[in-house]
Amino acid sequence: MKSYKYFSLSLPFLLVIFLTQCRNPENQDINSVKALSARVYDGDYSNLDISKEFIVKPIKLETRKECIIGQIVNVEVSNKFLYVLDQNTLYLFTISGQYIKKINRGKGPGEVTRALNISYDEEYNELYLIERGNVLHVYDENINYKETYVLNGSYCDALRIDSTSFLLYSALPAKWGDNLVVKYDVQKGEKLVQYIPTKEVFTPNFQLLCYNNFVKSNEKLYVFGSNSHYIYQYLNNEIVPTIHIDFNYWVIPKNILNDFENQNDYMNYAKQNNKISFTNSLHIINNFKLLGISSFERNYGLVVGESSEMLLIKLNELLDLPDTESFKRPINSCNNKLIFAYYNDVLITGDTICRSTNFILHGVSININIDDNPSLIILDFN
Repeated sequence: MKSYKYFSLSLPFLLVIFLTQCRNPENQDINSVKALSARVYDGDYSNLDISKEFIVKPIKLETRKECIIGQIVNVEVSNKFLYVLDQNTLYLFTISGQYIKKINRGKGPGEVTRALNISYDEEYNELYLIERGNVLHVYDENINYKETYVLNGSYCDALRIDSTSFLLYSALPAKWGDNLVVKYDVQKGEKLVQYIPTKEVFTPNFQLLCYNNFVKSNEKLYVFGSNSHYIYQYLNNEIVPTIHIDFNYWVIPKNILNDFENQNDYMNYAKQNNKISFTNSLHIINNFKLLGISSFERNYGLVVGESSEMLLIKLNELLDLPDTESFKRPINSCNNKLIFAYYNDVLITGDTICRSTNFILHGVSININIDDNPSLIILDFN
């Protein structure tokens, strides 16, 4: 399971996604690629089957003085444990939310002071923590320290490929390096293969910090990058583009064009004024894909199965969730589960703050107390 932290941009027009099996995006003929149509979805969300296909599993994270959690950066889930990274500390909880232990702050072996991201690898039963300063820590599933590597480069996500090498995703704008992804030998401290050259990146001087860069689904490994405009698949030691977001094929509603003589004038204005949005998350759940997109007050693009159409939706309306900040975007996903970090914002109504409440979410009663740690709300689609 991979996670993300994002900064969304507004996009006042539709995005159209193209599928391609090209091995080299630089040489591909975009005009020959079949386009997936895209439209704003204004229908009844209950008509979309995925809105009924999950059960709600709330997890109250134990609140003790040893584990007072601030703003959650990332959550990873295994069959046994919950791994919660806030802006300062990595915590280990049982799968039901009981606190076990945490990684101490400091400069000793396995200790951290500037944690950036975590990722859990089910295949190796390991947790990887990337720290600012180009440091990768490796822990076992109980967050017992194993080893540390100082990396040649700055990265924000890691996935082990074999006993000595990782895939690493760049944490800096592409202008600071030649590639967004590398295969890296941690024993030798060298880059073995470099992928997604800077020249293929749509905006090489800018990048959203997006942490769900490696997404596993149905034994396939996808590589996701916000400013590359591609979703890739890792195959046979190569990274191959499978989805292309082509901004030359925007479909712009007429009401947006009212202040412009024609569509070309608007598109030139949009490009010149940096009104270009990026996908900022990717979740693959059973037979549908969710792509984080800010457009027309919608925040996700939905593609069901092999449909040739992407629907721009409001995620909380699709899944019938509270219209609060906590439910705007999942903090993570894995194994057909969407995971939300819930910050008790149901207790805030206008200028009034309640101390506690119970609210019902899809038939499940959830108790919220203002002094408690954030809760995790898991939507299980299995």
